[in-house]
Amino acid sequence: MVRLLKLIVDHGLESVITAVNDAQDKQHYSIDIIEFKLGSRKKLPALSIPGPEVDPVDMTTYDQLLLGGEFN
Repeated sequence: MVRLLKLIVDHGLESVITAVNDAQDKQHYSIDIIEFKLGSRKKLPALSIPGPEVDPVDMTTYDQLLLGGEFN
């Protein structure tokens, strides 16, 4: 009950009621489902951190081994 009241404070009564009704229609009776439905409406910010750059690997040697050839 406390988690439900906290959701009302954080998201507003109308949003919580909508999420509860949607969960009830699908027969999901868990506060976790309601929290998920309320949290999934938020758009997450895009990360500005670029990932690592990886050079392509030459697989010709491995291909030769798979075909039964010998390693040069």
